[in-house]
Amino acid sequence: MNNNNSNINISDLTFKLKNEDQRNNKIAQRFKILYFTFGILYALVFIFHYIFDEENTWMDSLSGLSYVMAWLSFALLFRKANKDYSHIDYSLPTITMLQKAAKRYKLFQPRQIPAIGAALLVDIASCLNKLVIPLTQESINDILIFQLIFFPALIIGFAAGVLIWYKRHKPIRDNALALIKELES
Repeated sequence: MNNNNSNINISDLTFKLKNEDQRNNKIAQRFKILYFTFGILYALVFIFHYIFDEENTWMDSLSGLSYVMAWLSFALLFRKANKDYSHIDYSLPTITMLQKAAKRYKLFQPRQIPAIGAALLVDIASCLNKLVIPLTQESINDILIFQLIFFPALIIGFAAGVLIWYKRHKPIRDNALALIKELES
């Protein structure tokens, strides 16, 4: 399918949309299961650690709780994505279906904001694991080293997501927008 408006075919675009939506639904399903599993495992470890470790500190508890909340937050985000992809209606009027597809394949979306919060919970939990009271230079160095690894990893993951969007989703979105423009004129 070309980006040239005159060569855009609604049936080809719908076929590509259905395939990409199904692909994204499967990915969301897998990640939902993965993160719920992590959340449950971390919750069990947290409970076990809290009950049986006499040296458990409030920082250990807060760290464990932050990990559990992060994994479950990611799981709930993927659960919502899985549900959204499962309920896409291709029988809507063409313009409405295309508008929803263009919105769905937009690069930056408000639904991604909670993922930033969940990633920050992982960061907080990891830093709390390294924190020692009274504060020592070694503890500060451990936290700084973690930050020097964690944030570049997030940036690399973000960049990979943008590249995937540019290659897989942007052409679909561009064609949907072009068809909308063509149908409205």
